[in-house]
Amino acid sequence: MNQTTQVDMTKISEEKASENFDSLAADVVGAIIKKACQGVEDRLDAIEGADDDIWPNNLEYDIETGRTAISKYIHAKWNLSSEWKFKIETGESSKENNKSFDTFNLTFKHARYHVEGVQVTARVQFHLEVCHLRPEARTKASYLIESTRFRRSAQTMGFSEAWLLQVLQNKCKFVKKVLL
Repeated sequence: MNQTTQVDMTKISEEKASENFDSLAADVVGAIIKKACQGVEDRLDAIEGADDDIWPNNLEYDIETGRTAISKYIHAKWNLSSEWKFKIETGESSKENNKSFDTFNLTFKHARYHVEGVQVTARVQFHLEVCHLRPEARTKASYLIESTRFRRSAQTMGFSEAWLLQVLQNKCKFVKKVLL
């Protein structure tokens, strides 16, 4: 072999080694990031799922278990008086990449909120999220109260009956104005 060919071969070997090193480095960094993200997700699951036997894990989830979990959650966590009644209607279902979403529309009635024979109601929309990559994680639940823009996490935020009462009071005022 002449010296030129040997230099070219050395150059090619160095380039291949550099490519292999870059590829190996990318794989290692990717694995480290994936492991770190999984650790964060596991800690979030532990925080959000602590003492939470209400929400099913993603593997167990279907529309009916979602509906049952919402009802169980409201009875266990919201501490509403017996004057409140609600019904659950199934809304939309959708899928994105590795997640699926179901919405449930709830209509709340309170025995004392009538205007001229008209029953005034408040609506709450529950949003259940299932991550198909994490079958053992709990289904994530959040809700949105009518006339508000803030979606509250069912796992981490408390609830105030005053939020529903405020919606009913505002609607009563509106209905009275319309009827006069």
